[in-house]
Amino acid sequence: KQFKPEGPLSSLSSPLVGYLKYLDLRYNRVEGPFVGLKATQDSVLWRLTLSGSAGFGFGDRKPKFSVGAAVSVDSARRLKVGLEAYRDITNIPDEGYYPSFAIMFGALLNKRDYRDYFYTDGWRAYAEWNPQRLWLLQVQFANEKQSSAVKNTDFSIFERRQIFRPNPAIDDGIMRSFSFKVRYGDAPIPLGIMIQNSVEVEVEHSDRNLLASDFDFTRLVVRGEARVSTYSARLLFPPVFCMKFAAGTSWGTLPVQRLFGLESRYDGIGPLGVLRGSGLREFTGQRFAAVSVEHNFRSTPFLLLNIPYLYRNNIEVIVHGSAAQSWSTSPLPFGSATGGWYTEAGFGISRIFSLLRVDLTWRMKQPRGLYFSIGVAQLI
Repeated sequence: KQFKPEGPLSSLSSPLVGYLKYLDLRYNRVEGPFVGLKATQDSVLWRLTLSGSAGFGFGDRKPKFSVGAAVSVDSARRLKVGLEAYRDITNIPDEGYYPSFAIMFGALLNKRDYRDYFYTDGWRAYAEWNPQRLWLLQVQFANEKQSSAVKNTDFSIFERRQIFRPNPAIDDGIMRSFSFKVRYGDAPIPLGIMIQNSVEVEVEHSDRNLLASDFDFTRLVVRGEARVSTYSARLLFPPVFCMKFAAGTSWGTLPVQRLFGLESRYDGIGPLGVLRGSGLREFTGQRFAAVSVEHNFRSTPFLLLNIPYLYRNNIEVIVHGSAAQSWSTSPLPFGSATGGWYTEAGFGISRIFSLLRVDLTWRMKQPRGLYFSIGVAQLI
């Protein structure tokens, strides 16, 4: 009994908490509240993994489900092949800066729904190969019926007098496509908590003649991030330069559900890589390029200025900037092309309460303005 867990956090060891991983909860302007269950069971038979989920959206009144099976071909589990069937809701692709729980709370609290949604009904077959720890290769064939979704709720806890923005219609039809992705580096971490040295290339191809698809396009994305120490290497946490970049292009007729969008701050949150002075879904297109850089001077400016309180509390000074452009050759259902380069620059203060950072960013493209955002301090 001497080491029996006590205090407010002792409940986290309760068996009841372990069951929470089976809950599938979300909230958005299309589904309203969604309640479901999900589970994954590894090593069911030999090296077979089974997964499944099922739930119901109370706003759109639609049930959703998925069932899948995957087999690790080799004993080291470096090569995996799988098959999955689903009837679900998904979103127009983004760069994944904001985790799903953050988007759920933004929608539920303030009617800030970052994503745009559509329904999918179909299946996919895929293979994944990890030849080495930092390498990942994926190939996939997907056969989906894709259909538009509409806004079904205007409820939020706050901002009761406001309404959600509309959910844009997509190009409905059967999409059959091959996709390929190769990545070098550790997996990305949301909210910019840690910058990895990585690069990733992703290609998707849909063909009317070869695949009997309703769509005919090729979509290519290249993205990456890097960090490098700049000076005072003897310090435990030396000053560091960080960069994130992404670029995409397309051939053929790109459907609405595959358009590119420039990532923006969301509900006052702005990690490295997004345009902190841009509005939600302000810029889209069939092609885009974006780069964000920052230099974290750590506490060295406060050492030079001899402000002990700030450098003893490891308060950090950051300067940052971004440049981006999107292009479009046809009218867009939402957002617009940038019409030239979008640029912004600013500075930030990090490790406030050891956890937070705040940034002031000057938008140089009309309408010009100064924008305040918050974020999570980088771990290293």
